[in-house]
Amino acid sequence: MTDPADRHGFLVPADWSGPVDVEFDGIRVLSFDASRSPGTDEGGDRRSEWPASLRPHLTGRTEVTFRDHATGAELGRTEVAFDSSPGRTTVVDDDGRPLAMTKWGRLTRTFSDGSDLGTRTLDDLDRYFAVCAELGVDSCLGYGTLLGAVRTGRFIGHDNDADVLLVSHGTSPAAAAADSHRLQRELRRRGWGVRRQSAGFLNIWAPGRTYDDCFDVFTAYCVDGWVLVDRWVRGPGGPETLVPFGTISLEGRTYPAPADPETVLALTYGPQWRVPDPSFRYRTPRSTLDRSRTWMGIRQWGPGTRAWDDEPPVPASSPEEPTAFAVWCTDRLRPDDHVLEMGCRSGVDGVHLAGRCGSLLGYDQLLDHVAYARARAADVGAPAEFVPASFRDRRHLVSLGADLARRARDSGGRVAYCRRLLERLDPAARDAVWMQTRTALRRGGRMFLDVPADDTSIVEEAVAHGGKILVSVEQDAGRRWLELAW
Repeated sequence: MTDPADRHGFLVPADWSGPVDVEFDGIRVLSFDASRSPGTDEGGDRRSEWPASLRPHLTGRTEVTFRDHATGAELGRTEVAFDSSPGRTTVVDDDGRPLAMTKWGRLTRTFSDGSDLGTRTLDDLDRYFAVCAELGVDSCLGYGTLLGAVRTGRFIGHDNDADVLLVSHGTSPAAAAADSHRLQRELRRRGWGVRRQSAGFLNIWAPGRTYDDCFDVFTAYCVDGWVLVDRWVRGPGGPETLVPFGTISLEGRTYPAPADPETVLALTYGPQWRVPDPSFRYRTPRSTLDRSRTWMGIRQWGPGTRAWDDEPPVPASSPEEPTAFAVWCTDRLRPDDHVLEMGCRSGVDGVHLAGRCGSLLGYDQLLDHVAYARARAADVGAPAEFVPASFRDRRHLVSLGADLARRARDSGGRVAYCRRLLERLDPAARDAVWMQTRTALRRGGRMFLDVPADDTSIVEEAVAHGGKILVSVEQDAGRRWLELAW
């Protein structure tokens, strides 16, 4: 490849270094660090493929420009035809708003896209800090939002949400986690949406908003001469690093800031924190990660379940019929059975099963899936309830399993319905689902399981967790359908 880019990917010359922006027709779509760009070696240069999240948008033609992020200097430019489509390449959402790739590899809106995202975020921050003042909770700006405020007094253009710190005055991880749970309860009482990522990390969104408008709340605390922020940050310091709060200007509004913001930013981003780098990736020491996972738990959403998260939802208005597996299970359900659906997707199977049993409780960790399933059930009046739950959240999954057991306490059977889920989860998530299964089904429950025919590990796990195979049927499509008893 002689041009700096073609329809397959782009070339990173050996003499490039530091953060580089990639623009399509003058609009930034991604950034990378040329000093550590992945890719295959071509005589000292490196060739990288276009990221997977961008590929669905790569149609038509565009002028690809590479710029040094720090100086704005042009490093290379070429016209690329991704296919024979006549139009120009656009990377936008359903409403035509520009998207850019985050450091996590996902496409999202950013504060520099010319929309009202910044104003909406500021308004939500005002509402959040008003709640904190009412509760007597210490919270301040953190992470990228603090970084932008300290550098320029503005949001970082390539950022896409707000970050705040909940400062716990507890002197142990347990006390810090308790403060985070207390804030969660109070926010929910006031109509806020809350999605817990770990014991010290929340996504929250204001009343009237959706998850797309969420921002992050990280718990900061001090233990034995160390400052810690959730799982990512650990460095020497004491409470004086965090409190008493000062104030800082962000986009013309005033917000609380840590007592020593520069030290907090150095602990978070390293000594080079003043240099803008949209490709920045956390390189947390293994010792810090191991300690934080023990204290605050693994992240409940995202990594480890991405094969499930990347499955697109189906609109509730679609005319889909239940899957063949659901129909197969229908003949084995009793009218008084109570069903727990693991991974409800858009509710097609759940609503079908709910009409043929006593009750159905379905869950999914994708909020869009849950919303579609609820709408579908409401449209037909099905006796089905759908709730959001992370596949990694053992506590929540076990409580849902216990709820199924309570529903069937006086009458009816207990049934778990699990279609094409477990092969998409990592070991931690799979173990949480099996723990839920044991809670829900022990001493008399049944499970319907759809798994790959050539993957014996899932069936072996089922048996190891107490399941006994009643029926096993091989399907032509490379699937295996099972009915198990507990």
